[in-house]
Amino acid sequence: MLVAEFSKDSKTLAVSNIYDFDGAVTLWNVADPTRPAKKPSSVVAGDGTNVTAAAFSPDGQTLATGRADGRIILWDLSHGEPVRVGQPLTGPGEPNGNSSSLSSTVSVLGMAFSPNGRLLATTNLTKTVILWDVTDRAAAHDLGAPVPVPTQSPREVAFSPDNTRLATVSFDSKAILWDISEVVLLQDRAAERACDITGTGLDEAAWARYVPGMPYMPTCP
Repeated sequence: MLVAEFSKDSKTLAVSNIYDFDGAVTLWNVADPTRPAKKPSSVVAGDGTNVTAAAFSPDGQTLATGRADGRIILWDLSHGEPVRVGQPLTGPGEPNGNSSSLSSTVSVLGMAFSPNGRLLATTNLTKTVILWDVTDRAAAHDLGAPVPVPTQSPREVAFSPDNTRLATVSFDSKAILWDISEVVLLQDRAAERACDITGTGLDEAAWARYVPGMPYMPTCP
């Protein structure tokens, strides 16, 4: 079974085989679809496990690869040679320690970048969806705990064009819409929003409670 994903400009195609336990992702230049050319450098994203999902950022400069062990890796493609960025993003762990997609219960299933490129949404076999702040690719982090999805495992995820809603589609063909407008607002105006909530400045402990997942900054000057 293949994983395949086009970049937004349709010039690059990423392809991986979920039964390839080296986790190699081949990049193709498909600017001329009649003459696809394999790029010289593959992305080796497995570390002993296999790739189960992939997504390009809107500008095509970042590739996210999801694995059978529930981890996500970001790759910088802006200089031609794929370069691994930061540490793997760690989703729910495999309870039996087996990272093979043939028996994994935590495999990443769906992946999508938000239209503004600052959020990455992922779904997995644990029936959850996770939002990651990827504004700073080298310091990407989750925005709270995985959110349970009240369906079978969501195999696909997509953002609305206006960046305020998220849709998940599960194996039982049920779709759920999620309102993420508050998350986007927090990203854009975290300090101002925190001040609106409390009416006073926040110390670091209060910040962690009201604005989880966002780096601390002074509020209400």
